[in-house]
Amino acid sequence: MAGLRFLDIARPFVSWIPEVELPYENWGFDEKLIYSFFTAAIYLILSLPIYGVKSSEVVDPVPHLRSALGSEKGTLLELGLLPVITSAFILQLLAGWKVFKVNFDLVSDRILFQTLQKITSVVISIVYAVLLTFCDYFTPGVSTDNVLWSQFLIILQIVVVNFLVTLLVEVIDKDYGFSSGALLLLAVYSATNFVFGTIGLSTVNTSRSNESIGALIQLFRNLSSKPIGVAIYDSFFRVNLPNLTQFYLGIAIICVCLFLNNARYEVPIKPNKVRAMASAYPIKLLFNGSLPLLYTWTVLYNLNLIGFFVFKLTNFSLLGNFKVDPFGNNYYEITSGLLYLLTPTFNAEAGLLPNVAKPFVFIAFYVGVSTFFARSWSNINGSSGKDIAKFFKAQGISLLGKRDASVSKEFNTLVPVASASGAFLLSFPVAVAELLGGSGVPTSIGIGLLSGLAILETVLQEWQQSGGASQFSQYFQTS
Repeated sequence: MAGLRFLDIARPFVSWIPEVELPYENWGFDEKLIYSFFTAAIYLILSLPIYGVKSSEVVDPVPHLRSALGSEKGTLLELGLLPVITSAFILQLLAGWKVFKVNFDLVSDRILFQTLQKITSVVISIVYAVLLTFCDYFTPGVSTDNVLWSQFLIILQIVVVNFLVTLLVEVIDKDYGFSSGALLLLAVYSATNFVFGTIGLSTVNTSRSNESIGALIQLFRNLSSKPIGVAIYDSFFRVNLPNLTQFYLGIAIICVCLFLNNARYEVPIKPNKVRAMASAYPIKLLFNGSLPLLYTWTVLYNLNLIGFFVFKLTNFSLLGNFKVDPFGNNYYEITSGLLYLLTPTFNAEAGLLPNVAKPFVFIAFYVGVSTFFARSWSNINGSSGKDIAKFFKAQGISLLGKRDASVSKEFNTLVPVASASGAFLLSFPVAVAELLGGSGVPTSIGIGLLSGLAILETVLQEWQQSGGASQFSQYFQTS
């Protein structure tokens, strides 16, 4: 017992929990492209309605949080990537902070860690699915008379699909595709959501009229049937559906992300064996990419769900008081409590003081959590100054005008500053955009775009390494 580690909890489950095997040989560029495409396509197809539930009648407690984590109300993607990402963040942070010991250089420890992540993801999905059921979340949309059996089927569907999503993520992570599986799925989901919310032709019946999903499409419909002032106002401020405010805030965040993504500091380096040759090692301002935004939004999503469960099961409103929207009647509004200060939407019922304090509290929380995560993550994911120094030594590279012993010290100064500064400069405008009526779109765009750019960079690198030997070469020409 003295030698038992926390990681050993997963050992009994290794043999019977399904696992995606590593490829037996290096996967070709075209094969990776096809696997990435079909993995993303399968994820989008999973947004089918839950059998036994009328999704249109389900009242949503977290409407503004869904798109950034790939979830959709009343569908098989009810929890989206939340369990997978939550389990990954929790375990990797705990391992990085040495709460439990894991040696990623050992194959056995890596297998145990991956199994523990899957177990944690399944447990989170079971707990959340059961609590949603006990909170009568699905009850308004249950379409059968046998409620208990129907609720069991609902829980089963959510848990099974969540495990399937875990395997989809693992397919990409195990080098069958490009980059990270979770980031790939989030990038695709964010892009399709933004395009559909802008030019979607589908229509829905609302209390106002029959309206198009796409904000731009609805603008043209409004201009043909309403006075120009009313048409423009309705297009910018309609609720429950995508509007032009969200569209333009999304465009603004795209510009911010593209600008920050190109900012970098180049450290002069030279190979030890060729003294006359010098080059540069780039330290990007957005050193951690979209991860600070993703971590902060994951924390907010979990806090809102926990607050909803506590309120519905105990009627305790300190965390949050959830009331059904009196107009649309298909989502909950937080009207008071601690979570109200962490919600970007405003409500007159909350009173003057909470509404005045909300912008400052929300921005401070969003920026603070993102910056804290960015500083911590660079020391956890193998990108610390010590890790970079090891890489340089293995590759026979040194800093121009510096001794080998000072490499670690130099990067230990640069990396934390770049990580924290980048997270601050990225999270601040996104938080402001959320307060201006973004309804989750700015965060979703930030995560999706930065993830997509990282994936595109990986795709181009692998295409160049393959010598351009691809049936899709015409789409990757760099000159």
